[in-house]
Amino acid sequence: MAQSLLYLVVMRTWMVVFALFSMAPPCWAGSMVIDGRTVSCSRARQVVDDPDLDNLGMAVPDRGLLVMNLTMARRSSPQGKWFIFYHECGHLHGKLDEMDADAFAVEVAIREGWYDARLLNEVCHSWGPIDAKASRTHPAPRVRCEGLQTNIARIETKLGTQVAAVNPPSYPLTTPTGTSRPPPPLSRVEPQPVPRAPAQQAATSSSGFLISDEAPASR
Repeated sequence: MAQSLLYLVVMRTWMVVFALFSMAPPCWAGSMVIDGRTVSCSRARQVVDDPDLDNLGMAVPDRGLLVMNLTMARRSSPQGKWFIFYHECGHLHGKLDEMDADAFAVEVAIREGWYDARLLNEVCHSWGPIDAKASRTHPAPRVRCEGLQTNIARIETKLGTQVAAVNPPSYPLTTPTGTSRPPPPLSRVEPQPVPRAPAQQAATSSSGFLISDEAPASR
């Protein structure tokens, strides 16, 4: 009798464990697969792909939540999407400043070997016309792009390596008046208020280009 009861308890336990794992979302435990690559963020307790998010990505540090909208990011290159992910991951690591989160993302790219000048070009173009002014939530594109190039050189020195071509974007950073050309049609979302859907009341980050900004007060 005792053995039968023990058997039932063990079986019930395994059924509960199986049910819990079967209900787990496909993206969990701080990682997700983007264009065939598993990207991970050790500070993320939950990673979600939300096609209804009105930005490319956002981070909620207090909840350890990292949200991507891969549908909106479909026109970005694989490296561009990975950069978005790690920019948001940078926010979860306490990099609340946009340029610090950019530096976090590009250091991951360099360490993992998927950085090249095309990524720098895509990222800088995605921030908009180089002569655009700063927004309420983001530095001016020129400042942000120059900062990213400075950080690439700093990271090279730190790692004692040289990445393939740290060339500037294909447009000049200083454009003669009236001659600047618009960026190519890459994914881009203008800065806007963070969505306040019921499941995302604590959201503190919204996308401003390819990359999102953030903040438990620091958007």
